Amino acid sequence: MTTELMTPPQPTLNSPTTIDPQQFAQFMQGQAQLHQRMTAIESDLKVIATQQRNGEQKVTVRDVSMSFSAMVYFMVKWAIAAIPAAIVLVTLGWILMLVFGTIVATLLR
Repeated sequence: MTTELMTPPQPTLNSPTTIDPQQFAQFMQGQAQLHQRMTAIESDLKVIATQQRNGEQKVTVRDVSMSFSAMVYFMVKWAIAAIPAAIVLVTLGWILMLVFGTIVATLLR
């Protein structure tokens, strides 16, 4: 036994079309609700666009879905990326200590 999709009969040019008033009322109600939702979305988009033009963009992170192995991989990459930053900070600290040490030693003579 084969099942085929049933297609509704297509109206022809000569066949009269009748509209059920109840279905039409439901359709119009759905259209009104859709219009209300679209208006709300448009106003939200205008607010977002204004915030982006002003340089503000508020973000709230609600959940991070990450497997344990992906989290470990991310943290290892983070630790490796911190090594050059630490080298730069230690070098800057060393230079500042050298400059201020020289200034203080010169003032205390």
